[in-house]
Amino acid sequence: MMASSKTRLTKREPLSDRDFEDVITEGEETKCSDDIWEYYEMHKDELEDLDEYAKKRGLVRRLI
Repeated sequence: MMASSKTRLTKREPLSDRDFEDVITEGEETKCSDDIWEYYEMHKDELEDLDEYAKKRGLVRRLI
């Protein structure tokens, strides 16, 4: 079974800040970004350079 997404047009005017007020509050947004930043700080030493990763695995990286 294929998943589908549905969209609906509510109006033709450009979206404004008011359209997003009920989606996420500034406090929630800040907490979320703080959590992401904290996770990054904890794991940043585990990151591996993409070129090094490709070399270790014998992958060829082509620039187009």
